[in-house]
Amino acid sequence: MVTTAHQPPPLLAAALAATERGWPVFPLHPRSKIPALHHRDRCPGTGACAQGHLGWSSRATTDPDLLVAWWRQRAYNIGIATGPAGLVVLDLDHAAGHGANAPNGPTHGVDVLARLAAEAGQPVPLATYTVHTPGGGHHLYYQAPSETTIRNSTGPTGLGCLIDVRATGGLIIAAGSTLPHGCYRRDTTRPTEPAPLPRWLVQRLAPPAPPPPMRDDLPPGHASAYVQGALRRRTAAVRAAPVGTRHSTLLSAAAGLGRFVGAGQLNYDDARAHLLGAAQTHIGTEGFTTTEAETTIHDGLTWGSTRA
Repeated sequence: MVTTAHQPPPLLAAALAATERGWPVFPLHPRSKIPALHHRDRCPGTGACAQGHLGWSSRATTDPDLLVAWWRQRAYNIGIATGPAGLVVLDLDHAAGHGANAPNGPTHGVDVLARLAAEAGQPVPLATYTVHTPGGGHHLYYQAPSETTIRNSTGPTGLGCLIDVRATGGLIIAAGSTLPHGCYRRDTTRPTEPAPLPRWLVQRLAPPAPPPPMRDDLPPGHASAYVQGALRRRTAAVRAAPVGTRHSTLLSAAAGLGRFVGAGQLNYDDARAHLLGAAQTHIGTEGFTTTEAETTIHDGLTWGSTRA
């Protein structure tokens, strides 16, 4: 436990208050929403990243000594890693700040949430821990459900315009943080703890049932036993890749299979489909996207095929 002779600076105090709730935090650049921890392309491969790059979600912590060390350097804003914190946060935006103030459209994410609640025959779930944002928005914090994994979504891909969802793979800016145009402040008239995410929202946000898993074997005649074995090993390595090694593992797997593509022993589309299927394990976690996976696979297959 950290003890000091004086009160900690406000941002450190706010970071410590978040961790006392069990919410892992990490630094954001001062007066900014951008994580202050190094990106993969600048990873020194030392310290916490000695075994491979760790992103902000993996380095978020509740260790007060580490927080003191971080916030002693600068007046960082505070990011909460929503997945490890067990949170689902609805980010309700104001239309004026997002170019969405159509004459007959909703003016705030609260309006959209109210419409969704009415459609579900449920009350608007505002009775929960709430933070007001500098731009006039609200962050509604909920306990994540245990039976399913809720992932980030934005606007129409989730609950609708003016509502972003921050959950597994996401971050939210904690109360006490500041931007040039204002601060994030907790609503003291709302409950002091996050409520469970309402069942009707769980049902709307739960991911669809996954398709049947793709067999790692190709149909007879599509590849030799040796190529089949390589395909199984490479896709298994991609699925098992820990955070910090996903990009390099996927690129290596694609490059290895690309040699078979270049030699005419494996079809490009088959290799791509199996690699992308294996990469689905990581999509949406700590910034790993379908676009990144597709680009990495294409680059690896192309590179490998020229070196067959």
